[in-house]
Amino acid sequence: MRDIKFRAWSKKDKLMMPWSTIRQSAFNNSKGGSGLLYQILVTRREDFDLMQYTGLKDKEGKEIYEGDIVQTEHSATGICVWDNLNAKFTFDCSEPMWTHPIHLMSGEKEVIGNIHDNSELLEQ
Repeated sequence: MRDIKFRAWSKKDKLMMPWSTIRQSAFNNSKGGSGLLYQILVTRREDFDLMQYTGLKDKEGKEIYEGDIVQTEHSATGICVWDNLNAKFTFDCSEPMWTHPIHLMSGEKEVIGNIHDNSELLEQ
């Protein structure tokens, strides 16, 4: 069974918040409902970009999330995205041969950034 985790990009603060920060704030403020998790999911949803963990790790053991920029051993670079129509995470790349479920990507893959902190990596 895979871990269900999220991270959140704060559009206002331009900051990536890891799951540990989000989860801890939920426990600290569970009575009042004013914690970070409550803000992300309910009151200030438009201020955050929520990204789910795919359940996969790259060659260095780094967790792969939606919005991560991933590079294959063949130097193809793309974004990990959720495909609502087919209910799966995919590797969205300009090369059609790489547009398939991310867990089926052959060979090594490496997270080299994410769409918020490193969008310039997609321009190459």
